[in-house]
Amino acid sequence: MYYKDYIDQILQNYEQKKAAGNLSLNLSAPTPAQLRDECLIVCMERLEQKDAQTLRTFFGKTIDQKTCRHTIEHFDINRFRPLINFLETPTIDTNHKNVELLAWLINFEPRPLDRWEKKEANKPDKAAIPDSSPEETDNEAPGGPGQTKAAATAPPEDTAQADPSGSEAASMATPLAAKDNSGVLSTALQAPGKPRFHFKTITIPLAAVAMASASLPVYNYIKEAFSNADACMYWTGDHYQSVPCNQKIYGSLIIPLDTEKLFHFKKITRPDTITEAGINRISYIRLNGGIEYYTRKGDHPVFTEKSLRPLTEHMYETHIRPLKQ
Repeated sequence: MYYKDYIDQILQNYEQKKAAGNLSLNLSAPTPAQLRDECLIVCMERLEQKDAQTLRTFFGKTIDQKTCRHTIEHFDINRFRPLINFLETPTIDTNHKNVELLAWLINFEPRPLDRWEKKEANKPDKAAIPDSSPEETDNEAPGGPGQTKAAATAPPEDTAQADPSGSEAASMATPLAAKDNSGVLSTALQAPGKPRFHFKTITIPLAAVAMASASLPVYNYIKEAFSNADACMYWTGDHYQSVPCNQKIYGSLIIPLDTEKLFHFKKITRPDTITEAGINRISYIRLNGGIEYYTRKGDHPVFTEKSLRPLTEHMYETHIRPLKQ
């Protein structure tokens, strides 16, 4: 199993729950303080034994119901920033403890990684349908098509004593031997060829069913998340929210759905959480005497005639670093 697949499934689960409105407000556009608050809530509501190692690795000590409040409340919130950077830019690498903490916060299953690997390893490979063994076709005896060397060299008396519960070829051996004595050999030797044709007629529908079963969850998700009825969105003030195109939102402009903006374009309401990693990745705009920051480049979500600019090192040192002091 690949670690990247585990990460991709966690991120996909996060985006699905976010788009469906099933995430806590602390996780929709998280800040370090919000992540700390959400950890405290989750710890009090569902502290499970399988998450003990995840919490001990991230917080640096063993956590239980008696100690979780004190440990989390006194935890340095700056240590949540790598996870925020990862959510804003999933293409960057991050420490494994951040991935596991995210899985815990959104209640991703199965978790942690070792439990996920065991479940993936036990999944049957439905797409792998075995074909006929090459020995069935390559080892033909000179006596005729479909007859193997073993069948051609076996004496008639051994065939007559074969176990009736054996293979189909063995069960047909006695009548074939009798016909051999009558000189009708060529017709009888064609019978072993039938099982191979019967096998292939079964594998085709089985493969079709396996492929359809594998693709059904993906189809259902796409149909549910991006159906024609919900192919629009509007700006809420700090992120985009999907809505039916025929719905009216007072004071908001309904626009066609853009999944990139829906999932990744957000207003950064806490500039002090921006790190140096955001230089040239996030954007800003000077507006109404202030500065607004966004997680992606593009046009302003309200004043669409204005374009956002990439965050420069000068802007970071001049306007953001002083906020951290």
